[in-house]
Amino acid sequence: MNKLNFKHNQKNITDFYTAKDENSVVFKTHKTEYVSLLTDDEAIESEDDVVILKENVKLSVEDDENTQPSLKKHILKVKEDENVKIYDEALYEEKKALLLKDLQQKAASFKPSFEEEIEYKSNSKHVPEYRIHKFPDSEDKVTIDYFPKNSQTIYHFISHLHSDHHVGFSKKWLTENPHAVLVLGEENYLPFFYKFNISNFKSKVKALEEDYELMASRILVVRKNEPLKLYFNKSNSHIVITTLNANHCIGACLLLIKYYNEAGELKETILHTGDFRYNSKMMLPRLKDVYFDKIYLDTTYKSPVWNFTPKVELLNKVSLFLQQKLKPAIVENWFYKGNRIQRTLDTFVKNITFDKKSLKTLIILGSYTIGKEFLASGLSQKMNDCPIIVDKEGFRSVYNLPTNGNFVKSTDITKDLIDNFKNNDTVLYLGSIGNPKEIKQKLKLFNVEKIFGKMITICISLSGWNFYKWKNFFQDMEKVEELPVVNSSNCHRILEEFNDNSFIKRKYDLEEIFNSDLIFDDGFKLDMENLPKWIITQDKLNRIVYWKLSYSDHSSYKELSECCTELNYGKIIPTVNTHSMDLLEYHMRLWRLCKKSD
Repeated sequence: MNKLNFKHNQKNITDFYTAKDENSVVFKTHKTEYVSLLTDDEAIESEDDVVILKENVKLSVEDDENTQPSLKKHILKVKEDENVKIYDEALYEEKKALLLKDLQQKAASFKPSFEEEIEYKSNSKHVPEYRIHKFPDSEDKVTIDYFPKNSQTIYHFISHLHSDHHVGFSKKWLTENPHAVLVLGEENYLPFFYKFNISNFKSKVKALEEDYELMASRILVVRKNEPLKLYFNKSNSHIVITTLNANHCIGACLLLIKYYNEAGELKETILHTGDFRYNSKMMLPRLKDVYFDKIYLDTTYKSPVWNFTPKVELLNKVSLFLQQKLKPAIVENWFYKGNRIQRTLDTFVKNITFDKKSLKTLIILGSYTIGKEFLASGLSQKMNDCPIIVDKEGFRSVYNLPTNGNFVKSTDITKDLIDNFKNNDTVLYLGSIGNPKEIKQKLKLFNVEKIFGKMITICISLSGWNFYKWKNFFQDMEKVEELPVVNSSNCHRILEEFNDNSFIKRKYDLEEIFNSDLIFDDGFKLDMENLPKWIITQDKLNRIVYWKLSYSDHSSYKELSECCTELNYGKIIPTVNTHSMDLLEYHMRLWRLCKKSD
């Protein structure tokens, strides 16, 4: 069939084209090129942008004929020593109690007292300008989310604990920069110690180092709803910092910083978003009455192309799709439709049975070492409070995880899957899992099937970049010369057309923009034999479905627009995609014009 022929007003996302007239000749336009991209029936490719990373997973060795004998012997030997296991847990809890006591005693203000003036060494590597903020009419400055080899400031802020926001940090860095002081949101204090094994906190066999109190004194916290005052060396000039939930990953916070000179006069107020997903209802009440001289803005999704579904709305759609469409379609296709012979073989040869009433479903949410807790806890709540298994050895487990999610901190993933499936038909796993095609081997799911019979595994990749398969198709939207000229009289109309996609549809002569969220439409009929392979694929042999879900903890373009038209500010400083400053300046000017003309 000629891909250049297509059908208008498609109801099913997998039915993008039909031949209107096999003898007609259709010239290739933007529209036909776009449709051809949707209809490529290609094999699933390696997922370059999948946010699923490899980490150590503790697996059960029971009945695992594939485990190497030497490794199996070693693991069993460790398991036999129950005294060591008890001692390790007690030691960790003892160290945790000491650090929590130190946390409780931290003061609401801090003033360094260096006897000599600090001489800052230069760095051979360029430090991005947006990483260091210099306050007006002074030499006072702070560093945010960055650790150059040679520190240039006393205070170093960390907005959250994703690795790209503490680039350069290590325990060695603390030693080599003895004047430096770290400032974190209170929620990140213990996880920070654990992630970097500061003062041996993560170690299961070593006590805290004797100088842990000295180390802890260099790590300050901003408590929730309580400001922290920080003085600069030998000066009365100071900053006052408060935080606000950034709606990103667990522990992520917005930093609100007010700078006062030596006379106590307020000279500058800045907002640093770190990574955030703007939510007007959540954030605006705290921010609307503040004028920010500068906003350091997370501009990950800098183009109107990226207008994905809001988080709360997406949670509801994902829950309904899983329970009302995807799972029923899988059951019908895998276990009933023409599979009678296979079911008989599985039952009598492999001793794997199938019982629809007790069918077990494992939903795997791929994430970094932290992140996506909102989705996991929300799905748990909507699925009869089903358990969410997380790796206890990862530093996510050190956080106070959301109370609306039934989290299980596991040291043996396979064993805890079995234990939790005894009382639940659905279990969630949140964590990094390496190659999703190897998940059944990594989690030893065949051991689970031996006990419960056949099961369904749904492996979900979570990334905003999953929104499109054909990202480069809309590349003209990142060229300023391809965008409309804006002024005070047309700015509102242009912004509205960007936010509702009408400009993109008109520019590319499209009736609909097909993104991965369209599977949630009422008109979409899920057919397991005709899947949109750029969104969902299946491995029938291993009974696994792979789903590339567009879920992001960064602000969409529309949410950035809301942020920059609702807040009061003097200047925006982008912190992401700074190589595209002409495009960023175009949109920042558009937002400012819309705000001024309100």
